[in-house]
Amino acid sequence: MKISRFEDLECWQEARKLVNMVYEAINSSPAFQRDRRLKDQCTGAGISTMGGIPEGFARRSNKEFIQYLSIFSRRVEESFLCGTGSKICE
Repeated sequence: MKISRFEDLECWQEARKLVNMVYEAINSSPAFQRDRRLKDQCTGAGISTMGGIPEGFARRSNKEFIQYLSIFSRRVEESFLCGTGSKICE
């Protein structure tokens, strides 16, 4: 099956869910909301992940797309670590 829109990519759909989860975590914790640096780092990592997938998809080369996915998979990990590595979220 050929995918013609990045919105149809499962990885983009999951990245979108991640961004929503980041915002939910921030909104549910007053301490998280007060820590502007951590909040900005987490939202930036999540949004960057979601934004990088269409950028890589637009390259139209599997090799370049895989490279973009590799880069942005590290941002997913960064988003995850923002929540689990912080005492604010406990």
